[in-house]
Amino acid sequence: MFSFLKRLILRWAHLEDTETIMINHKPFVLAKGTYSDDYDNAWFYTLAKHSTYLLDIGSNLGLHTMLGFGAGNVKHSVLVDANTHALSKAAFNTIENKLVSQVNFYKGFVSDKDDDEITFWTVGAGAAGSMYASHAKTAKQDGSSMRVNTITIDSIVSLFGSTPDLIKVDVEGAESKVLQGAIETTKKYKPDFFVEMHNMVELSMEQNITLVLAWCRENNYNAFYLKEHILLTDPSPLKHRGRCHVLLMAMGKVYPETLRSIKQGDTIQEV
Repeated sequence: MFSFLKRLILRWAHLEDTETIMINHKPFVLAKGTYSDDYDNAWFYTLAKHSTYLLDIGSNLGLHTMLGFGAGNVKHSVLVDANTHALSKAAFNTIENKLVSQVNFYKGFVSDKDDDEITFWTVGAGAAGSMYASHAKTAKQDGSSMRVNTITIDSIVSLFGSTPDLIKVDVEGAESKVLQGAIETTKKYKPDFFVEMHNMVELSMEQNITLVLAWCRENNYNAFYLKEHILLTDPSPLKHRGRCHVLLMAMGKVYPETLRSIKQGDTIQEV
């Protein structure tokens, strides 16, 4: 059965080429294009070493899920993306690495409401798909978009019986909407949120982080700017950034000392 499913996904996603990547001294066979030396890898990998249940929101090809399993402590991941082509490649990666029993997939756009419909701008399995046409420039030029239904994190948690302790959010400008749809999950599980923030034509970085900080105040969370390892109390440290990462933690949790020595762009420190 798995062999047939693998062949089907290979044919559908055109995955003739793979590459083997070492994560924590373990080989992972990935569809080419999955792995990239992005500047946030070491931060996320370090957090994943102390997490067991990951929600990978805006999973694209599933790199963060692979890093989570490579870190050695993650036992389950739910991958959610609005792009079917990206999810099919993520599915291939999990099948190829014998992780299929430890993952779930959901196609949808994670937002603050269930069952709305949005226009999602994307090309192929591209990582920069967005609800904002200005951010997906190639897709906008090509007129490449699709209508996608929305779902909240709270509904994802209910659907899969999830008990998340780490939620990765990479949704190209819709960060605050994702958080607004996670109120019950936040109250019940107090997960850490690893959030990639974006500056948009329609929503500046200053406006974006202002919305996130307001959510933090309403839900008894703190926000930390990972580049500087500082507690954020206002948007000023981030407003010049086009893209950056913040860690949201429930008040009372201590910022991980293991993160403090990791600079933006550092390589993963394997053990």
